[in-house]
Amino acid sequence: MWCRWRNRALDVLVVAGAVCLSAPAVRAQKPDELLTRYRRAHHDQGEVVLRYNTTIEVIREGDVIKGYRSSEQERILLKTLSGRSDPEEVSYSGMVPLERIAAWTMVPQGNSYKKMPVKTFSHRDERDDHIFHDDSRSVSFVFPGTAPGAITHLEYRLGYPDARFMGGHFFGLSHPIEESTITLITDPDIEVEVLPFHIAENGLRSERTVKKGKVVTRYWVDSMPAVPREYSSPAYRYFAPHVQFLVKDKRNPSSGREEDVVRLYRWYYSTIKDALRTDDEVLAELSHELTLGLEDVHAKAARLYGWVQDHIKYVAVEDGMNGLIPFPAKEVYAARYGDCKGMSNLLYTLLHHAGCDAHVAWVGSRSLPYRYDELPTPAVDDHMIVAMRVDTGMVLMDGTCAQCPYGLPSGFIQGKQVLVAMDPENFLLTRAPVVPKERNLVSDSMFVHVRGNDLVGHGIIRYHGLVRTYMAAVFTARPLKEWNNIIRQDMMKGSNKFLVDSVRVTGLDQRNAPLEVVYYWRIPDAVTRVGKDLAFPVDLERPWSAYVFNKDRKLPVEFDNTELLEHVMVLQVPEGHSVTHLPPIVSYTHDKFGYRTTQQSTPQRVIRSTTYTIDTLLLPAAEVPAWRAMMAQREEEQNHSLVLTPDRP
Repeated sequence: MWCRWRNRALDVLVVAGAVCLSAPAVRAQKPDELLTRYRRAHHDQGEVVLRYNTTIEVIREGDVIKGYRSSEQERILLKTLSGRSDPEEVSYSGMVPLERIAAWTMVPQGNSYKKMPVKTFSHRDERDDHIFHDDSRSVSFVFPGTAPGAITHLEYRLGYPDARFMGGHFFGLSHPIEESTITLITDPDIEVEVLPFHIAENGLRSERTVKKGKVVTRYWVDSMPAVPREYSSPAYRYFAPHVQFLVKDKRNPSSGREEDVVRLYRWYYSTIKDALRTDDEVLAELSHELTLGLEDVHAKAARLYGWVQDHIKYVAVEDGMNGLIPFPAKEVYAARYGDCKGMSNLLYTLLHHAGCDAHVAWVGSRSLPYRYDELPTPAVDDHMIVAMRVDTGMVLMDGTCAQCPYGLPSGFIQGKQVLVAMDPENFLLTRAPVVPKERNLVSDSMFVHVRGNDLVGHGIIRYHGLVRTYMAAVFTARPLKEWNNIIRQDMMKGSNKFLVDSVRVTGLDQRNAPLEVVYYWRIPDAVTRVGKDLAFPVDLERPWSAYVFNKDRKLPVEFDNTELLEHVMVLQVPEGHSVTHLPPIVSYTHDKFGYRTTQQSTPQRVIRSTTYTIDTLLLPAAEVPAWRAMMAQREEEQNHSLVLTPDRP
């Protein structure tokens, strides 16, 4: 990702908590009465946000429209919470300076409160091993006197040299909010369009006044319940009530949303045009050497893409406007590292020299639920890639994805709208494809036999598509001694007694071929003896054991990718035994997920196959009951056993 402060404002607000309860309001009720009232109304909560206020000032200074964001946050604590003494943090940067900050706690003292100010604010650089030229900073502090009934207060102000970078405002947080407001103060010739997301119709109210030549618009939402967080749910912005801001200059009015997108693109292009140079002779020669003898455009692109993945290390850059502007391609080549923009610029340059119709492109990761044609602001994206136009459409290449095969998008941009820079005036809006499940095939072929009371086997796993990308990244990052456990976790069979004794991995250096894993395993005490008969389960795989969801789930489920899993078990029937019982053929059918089994049996062996499919990235909460029904059915089926009976003499 390229610039944390571009989309950090909303995240800061989510973490920070609450707003300003005025002194008269505090004095109007005794501390113990106030605590009792909120505990009765919110008995399952550890705290309540009393009010949550953000004031946005947008002013013109010469030819520049600047912004200032003031936040007041106040909450009442209802329980003694572990971690309450952990520091609070507010993030800022050289690009977005922190202009002031104050914090205190109103501590219950008899029938009133005592104000205890925060005296120590610790400012530090936020360093990350993966970030170079990082100008991000944070200020941390600890609220004093945080006991049940205490009211914490935080206020701070951030400056934005360009108001277009201002993030939005959440009306829903992880705790209940009594009232949340935004106040916009603008010059008369500036408009700030407020774009709501996940707010009920008529739920966002507003009033507008003019004061001292400024237009003052106040928006508010009353009594917002806590927004839940649930396992495997999409990013907070996909369901939390919030707004984003689109700053417009009335001196140069827009004719509509299409023109808003055009203006965003022209601004974006102005930040990169000087870096998109294709006149470097060294890079031209490198491109020629790498593609020598290749005629097909896909072969050329795959070769150049692979070279960037192999030779350029991804290191993020967050240094003011350098978080937006790509480093020149020749500098990235010389340094052998770059962020997503620098790597994209280098790949674009190499492709250009090879005669490919390549272009840099902006895209938002899947953590951002927006489209350019609905939110034409910097809040819409956080990544840069390369798009190459071919007869069948666009091929997307992400230099930061070291294991991505040519022809597939990186997993975290699937389904997202992409803004492709064609030239200074023209762009294309396309969409990153969702990789079909057939491309994400995982085949696991096992050869199993009985040894005493144990099941013993070996298998060959072949990972394709995005699943290959993920697994290759895991194997590359982890030491060899941990590989057995990687496969144990990914291919758990039967029970927790499942052990992997050895693993051999091939294909780590071949992105466009399957990743192959040969593994040897055993399950102690898996065989039950009933008289002279041997009984044991044969549906050993547990592919979705982590996807256990509560029956009252409120949020959708997000999957990393679609998938097609094929598990084949070949059981060698022990000499002197015959199969006298086989588990039934079973299946579960749904348009987004399911499974089915097949089997064959001969006197020497049993072959049982199960195919599992997930054909969506987002499963609505309304369809979770069907998923739970499938999982319950499958769990019962996996208790069914195959029975071997000794042959009669």
